Amino acid sequence: MESTEDAFGYKGLHMDLTISDRMRNLSEKPYADFPVEVQIRTLIQDAWSVLDHQIKYKKSIPNDLKRRINALSALFELADREFKEIRNATQALIQQETEATSIEPTEEIVTSPARSAIGAGEKTLNAFSFLRVAGHYFRGFEFEDLKVDDFVQDILKLDSRFHKSHLHKCLAEYLKTVQKYRDYFLAKNPNRTFSPYTSIRHCLYLCDPEIFDKILYQRSKERFENWIKSG
Repeated sequence: MESTEDAFGYKGLHMDLTISDRMRNLSEKPYADFPVEVQIRTLIQDAWSVLDHQIKYKKSIPNDLKRRINALSALFELADREFKEIRNATQALIQQETEATSIEPTEEIVTSPARSAIGAGEKTLNAFSFLRVAGHYFRGFEFEDLKVDDFVQDILKLDSRFHKSHLHKCLAEYLKTVQKYRDYFLAKNPNRTFSPYTSIRHCLYLCDPEIFDKILYQRSKERFENWIKSG
């Protein structure tokens, strides 16, 4: 095994591997006696490796160019470290939002939760608090990071003061109604889907049709309103 932690420039972990005796005996393996090398790198380490190989004659170029290469290498290493710390901090924020065993009690239900004032110390909705609430109501559904980020921004574009307790109120009050509509819609359209995102959009529209008028496409909104009127 070769580690490059103490080297300047290229970073990576190289491992020479062979199949163990236990694995070799499990079944016939035509390449059982062939050693293999595995190189482990982060995305940024790999990018630097590719770029570094494209710099020709590194040992013969002038010192000022060598210094520039070293400076660039240091920037890549710093970027790698920063990305790792940002990732860890993001995971800590998610953990902070999900470590509680139950959703906090809601404040009193108001006629228009999207228009109510933000409580003391509360912040506008973000991806982490969205996951905290949505994960409670849609257990088992895997919310994709990028979709969550975009979805939260769609909500905040319509109501910049929307926050976690508002979302909780909307789902607590209207999700059962939307689930009935979902069952009706899927029975009429067996080839269509009705995801948790779609359910949340319909709940938001019921919460405040004026503010969240554009949370649904026009056709979807008309279908939903006709179903409500027919019920």
